Amino acid sequence: MRSASWDWFCGHEDKNHDNSTTFYDFTGITEDTCIVNAITTLLHILFVLISSLVLIFYSFSTYRHTTCFYLHKFPAHTFRWILLLVFLSFCALSVGEGIITDQSFQQIASTTRPQLYLPAVFSTLGVVFSLIFYHHCECWRAVNLLHILCVYWVIGIINETFKLWNFHLSESAGVDIARYDITIINLLVYSTLAILEIFLQWSTSSKVSFPEENLTHDMNYYEDCVNCVSFGLFFWIRWLLDLGYKRPLEMKDLGTLPRKHQTEYNYEKLRKEFQREMENATEAGREPSLWKVYYKTFSGMLFKSFLAKFAQEFVIYIEPLCLYVITQQLTANSVDTSPHMVTISELFSNVYILCLIFVAAPFISSISSKVHDYFSTCVGVHLRSGMQALVYEKTLRIYNLAGEDLTMGNITNHMSTDAMNLQYLCEKLHLVWSVPTRVVCVGITLSFFVGWSAIFGFLVALLMIPLQKAVIGQIAKYQTLTQKNSDVRLKRSNEMLQGIKLLKLYGWEDEFRERIMEARNEELKSLYQLNFQFVNLVTVAYTVGNSIPLVLYATYPYLTGNNITASLAFTVLILCYFVYDPLFNFPNILSTLVNATVATRRLTKFFTHSEKETETEIGGHIDETPNVGMPPHNGTSKGFRFNWKRKWKGFFSGVEEETIPLMMTQHLTHINGVDQSRKSAVDDEVTVIKIWNGGNKTSIERGKLIMVVGAVGSGKSSLLSAIIGEMTTLKGTVNVHNQNNGVAYSAQTAWILNASLKTNILFGKPYNKSRYKRIIDACALQQDIDILPAGDLTEIGEKGINLSGGQKQRVSVARAMYSENNIVLLDDPLSALDVHVGGHLFKEGIIGILIKDGKTVVLVTHQLQFLQYADKVLVMQDCAIVHDGTFDEVRSSDPSLFASWKQSLVERTESEFQQSESDVEEESHALMKQVYQRVPGKGINNDYSNDQALNHDGQLTQDEELERGSVSFRVYKYFVKSMGWPIVVIYVLLRFTLEAVTLSKLFWLAAWSEASEKVNASTNNTTDMVEVDNRYYIAVFGCITLLFSVVVFSITIIGVTAIFIAAKNIHSEMIRNIIGSPLRFFDTTPAGRIMNRLSSDTHIVDSKLMLTLMALIRSFISLPSFMTTVVIIQPIFLIGLIPVAIAFCLVYKRYIASSRELHRLNSITKSPVFAHFSETLGGLSTIRAYKAQERLFNELIRRIDVNNTAFLYLSACNGWIGSTLAILTAILMLMASITSVFMAETGRLHVSEVGLVLFFTFVMPVLLMNTIQNSADTEIMMNAVERIQYYTELPNEPKGGKEPARSWPQRGEIMIEDIHVRYANHLPSVLRSVNLYIAPGEKVGICGRTGSGKSSLTLTLFRVIDTYKGRIVIDGEDIANISLRTLRQRLCIIPQDPILFTGTIRDNIDPQGSKSDKELWNALESVKLGQVVSQLDAGLDYEVSEGGENFSVGQRQLFCLVRAFLRNSRILIMDEATASIDYDTESIVQDTVKSIFGDKTVITIAHRVSTILKSDTIVVLNEGQIAEYDTPENLLANDSSIFASLVQANK
Repeated sequence: MRSASWDWFCGHEDKNHDNSTTFYDFTGITEDTCIVNAITTLLHILFVLISSLVLIFYSFSTYRHTTCFYLHKFPAHTFRWILLLVFLSFCALSVGEGIITDQSFQQIASTTRPQLYLPAVFSTLGVVFSLIFYHHCECWRAVNLLHILCVYWVIGIINETFKLWNFHLSESAGVDIARYDITIINLLVYSTLAILEIFLQWSTSSKVSFPEENLTHDMNYYEDCVNCVSFGLFFWIRWLLDLGYKRPLEMKDLGTLPRKHQTEYNYEKLRKEFQREMENATEAGREPSLWKVYYKTFSGMLFKSFLAKFAQEFVIYIEPLCLYVITQQLTANSVDTSPHMVTISELFSNVYILCLIFVAAPFISSISSKVHDYFSTCVGVHLRSGMQALVYEKTLRIYNLAGEDLTMGNITNHMSTDAMNLQYLCEKLHLVWSVPTRVVCVGITLSFFVGWSAIFGFLVALLMIPLQKAVIGQIAKYQTLTQKNSDVRLKRSNEMLQGIKLLKLYGWEDEFRERIMEARNEELKSLYQLNFQFVNLVTVAYTVGNSIPLVLYATYPYLTGNNITASLAFTVLILCYFVYDPLFNFPNILSTLVNATVATRRLTKFFTHSEKETETEIGGHIDETPNVGMPPHNGTSKGFRFNWKRKWKGFFSGVEEETIPLMMTQHLTHINGVDQSRKSAVDDEVTVIKIWNGGNKTSIERGKLIMVVGAVGSGKSSLLSAIIGEMTTLKGTVNVHNQNNGVAYSAQTAWILNASLKTNILFGKPYNKSRYKRIIDACALQQDIDILPAGDLTEIGEKGINLSGGQKQRVSVARAMYSENNIVLLDDPLSALDVHVGGHLFKEGIIGILIKDGKTVVLVTHQLQFLQYADKVLVMQDCAIVHDGTFDEVRSSDPSLFASWKQSLVERTESEFQQSESDVEEESHALMKQVYQRVPGKGINNDYSNDQALNHDGQLTQDEELERGSVSFRVYKYFVKSMGWPIVVIYVLLRFTLEAVTLSKLFWLAAWSEASEKVNASTNNTTDMVEVDNRYYIAVFGCITLLFSVVVFSITIIGVTAIFIAAKNIHSEMIRNIIGSPLRFFDTTPAGRIMNRLSSDTHIVDSKLMLTLMALIRSFISLPSFMTTVVIIQPIFLIGLIPVAIAFCLVYKRYIASSRELHRLNSITKSPVFAHFSETLGGLSTIRAYKAQERLFNELIRRIDVNNTAFLYLSACNGWIGSTLAILTAILMLMASITSVFMAETGRLHVSEVGLVLFFTFVMPVLLMNTIQNSADTEIMMNAVERIQYYTELPNEPKGGKEPARSWPQRGEIMIEDIHVRYANHLPSVLRSVNLYIAPGEKVGICGRTGSGKSSLTLTLFRVIDTYKGRIVIDGEDIANISLRTLRQRLCIIPQDPILFTGTIRDNIDPQGSKSDKELWNALESVKLGQVVSQLDAGLDYEVSEGGENFSVGQRQLFCLVRAFLRNSRILIMDEATASIDYDTESIVQDTVKSIFGDKTVITIAHRVSTILKSDTIVVLNEGQIAEYDTPENLLANDSSIFASLVQANK
């Protein structure tokens, strides 16, 4: 007996049907379709139940090996998921087919037939459960459970076979029948899955291995540990978004990256491929191709991104086709009402099926786009980080950075700009082929719809090419000019920061600010031209882009004789929309390609550059890898010149370049005897260094102290550079027997790491407490460490900013001592030290440790009193060794030279250092007493350069401010105010106008198509009506298009003008405020941080912020207007819009919270990479001498990985927001399309309105994504404005004050009355109760031990530091009442650190241009620089290189003396101005000072007591107070005086 359920399932209407045939009669079972469908349904239900029970049981079972946290992918994981997802879509389509077929049968019978659609429903459910089941098998690594799936697939094969058999028996088979085709597809899929399952059972064991990198506790980057759905929708990143929503993210939250994303892994891949390419290129006799290296290294992931991009490009055409068919079907009249099996054409003509496809196509396109973007970003990051590592390694191997094509700036560009250009190329690579392909495909598609009219549209599109080419040519021109002007501005800004102390002491801030503003004005001029060309580009793009549909609509009726229907109008509009953005952005894509090509060419040249001589021996290898495939230098440098030699022509006492007899190369024997052929270069084990100079040779024995002396520019430092292999051969050689795998080297300008003091000394060596303490004491560093807030763990700032010159030198020497290398090279470390500390360092450190331990020490020095301690003296003159022997031998060979030395020593009353340990200990106690009297706890109160704001952790400065949360409204208000409120209001009003014009154009198109529909329905006078109708609508549509272009031009030019005004005002205010800040601000703020404001942040405001803000405002206006329009057309849409809008807001808040922090983390972690690289460039000689390349390379790798972690997480978050918005917009599109179709079928909407709604839903995903992306980008870029605003509100030095008489100071009288001085309000006093009278013309010498306040006293005269009690009167005027600029310009100081600026010699010594050439030459002659400058090609107009690197340190100091002489002030302060020059030159300087400043007041601060012995008065400072004040004679007569002890200690 047949049941009611069976009748319902089969759709039987006759309740009195003869029941003689029982259900269990299986005769002819395959002929009964209902029975076959019932079996199919039961099989799928059975699988769902069994799989559910197994999963439930297994989740509580002990058989499970692991929790479902990490996913181990079985073989063919991706293929299986893609196949099942495609299969799922066909199952869903099968459900639709069943419903449509059922409806056709209901035309003759009201009863439904569930047998037609329920099997498909449960088949869909079965596929879903199979995915869930397989996912858990991978989670639990339960391979055995896959047997269930295998059985399911086999049963599916059998079932689908029966269904096909039934089709043939019932004679309903046919390829045009949708159900028959779906059954065949199901059979193929089940067969494929069954084969795959059987293969998996054979190839995979029950216990599978798991990547070790994924087992680490901090590997949270689950990209490779999730299934395809989670990967494609980026659900695997949700944990981070949840965490970021709860609290601000930190770097420790991110953990580490998988190995494939790590820099070392990609570096190794690139290195190996480049090595192969070098070998192939050498064999083929061609240049190596980095393009081949890129392709071979990353072709796998590039292919993945290609597949994703191809999928995106393929499915986009489905959407306009669906719109066309939907609108066509809504106007169709004939419908087949007879019961039948649905055909393929009927299935894909159903408007509801088409609505589903219309929604699915953009969803798939969005997901494919985000996957492509992610893959491309990963490739770009891998390439960029790998190339950065290669550049860094190559830099460690290059021997000469003095050439014009290999400057530090160029190498930094390789590391930053070139590497980033390669990353940008990877991100846009597939656009190079997809954009032209899309244009061609759209053109072909349009031809099917509009026929020959497509040609006219294509011609209009081609018109954009020459117009864009002309505009882009101008953009490239002004972009290059803007970049050039920007480089000039940044160069001047950097020099301003490096020399800010000198500028403030000389009162030159305004002059240098004008120099910067002059460069800025030139930059702004080119920037304005650039922005104007951008306006032209936007106008051209919008005009041409909107003219294409106008031409198509205008020509179509006359070329085809047909009217513009709704289906045609909106389909064409969508197709034109497809090519609009690609055509607009294609020039940028080509620009990216060109930039990458240029970068590749530059990198190829760099990688093939010759390397440091014998690098394979002295430099060591990173991971003992070969030399990156680079050809090593052949080691024979005959005829090779210094790249900088011509710039130095004439500097060496008139010796011509060709006659310079010594610039050496080295041959080094590794400790393990790598190169035995060179071992014979050293005669025996006693000789460690041998120098050949033509027929002369110099040998240096092990354990000896060798001193190198000579005048400024004689080649002393060059000799040491040659020993460590940093120079190339002109003539002669140097052989070094290096038994300790490195040379300890202390450069003349100490190289200090931005790390703790202890790290600087250890420099990678293991910590040995006793040895460390011994060296600290020998270098007299203990007293400095004791007064640091965190001791030796105190952070040392950039370039040792919080250390004095002497402290930096002692740290550098301590590093050399601690290294335990047998050869120690010291380049004039004693010049920056005062007499006590220098003597202690020489006695306890150089003699007491190095020589005592048997080290070979080569010491360059101007301290002639130490010569008698030398085992050998090398005298340098004109870059040659002119004397070589013991002190007695040199004295005998050249009595005149010795006589000049002796005279210098007599004048200084210095013979040898014999300072006892008790003296040093006494000084240490005095310093400690001074500190603890001032601060209850640890602090520092050295000279001004040492008195910094250190926190309790010993960190010099606070970390760069990391703002939390969103940018405050105050910042936006500040930016708008910078632009000007009127121009902002005008811009917003024009933007609303543009939106109104856009909507008018769309509604007019809908009205046009609606009118055409009515005309088509008319049967009379069709031709006349078409002609009149179309002319009218074309004319109005054309006017709207023209108005659109005019408004676009107006909006763009006003927008760029507003941003231009803001950029101009903000930078001007910032630079004025920065340069007006107190000197303490620059001491406590890293120069790199300030330069970031002036470079990257300013660039964002100048260029990037404009585009982002304009796009954001457009999105904020367009999105609500479009949604409002849809609601007006069909109000029911509002019901679904509200919950989706709420979800959108929640998603936005979750995304922006994490995205904001990741952006900031990415920005903050990027700086240390380039800081480390810049730091390395500044110390290459030191690094290579110590052979620390591998350690520093690993540090770079670590820093790049940290930065990449934040960047890749950010990229994944962008993918998540894209996929999430795709889901939300799919819901909106589904509601809008279904409701509009339903309302059209019921006659409540016209088909033109349906087309309008579908077009709005088509644009909606793009608008949503742009709104969120632009909002996030704007907030991130507004951080730049926020940081700049902070620098515009810095407290400045007081500008007011009265102007004294022009002749002030007339006499040079100084009265200091009970002053108390401190560096900041929260810091203790550095000077207390100081009273001093200096008579006009008096010569005053100031001395005192380290930290006594010598420099603080002089800085007080310039009001650099705060005098909060007492006053200073100069010639009757209280300096507190004098204009600060006037005060500093009326005084004169020669600072300790010699600084030269880029520009001419004339600009350096007379920046105000107030002196005549005669005065300039006289000043140069006074310090013996006249001959040097006169021999230069340009004389006074000779260009000084950056930092004055084409002059020696001593020569730079002499130029600083020239500045003081030219100022000719009545008061001169000399702050240890002769520390870096030799004795003969110092004698000249002292004589010049006596002659020029004989009748003027001179205050001299010196470490060397001899420089102040001839002063009229001596002031001895101790603990910030005047301890002694008298004539030198009286103080020396008192044996108990501090001054006498200083002098007596040196006798």
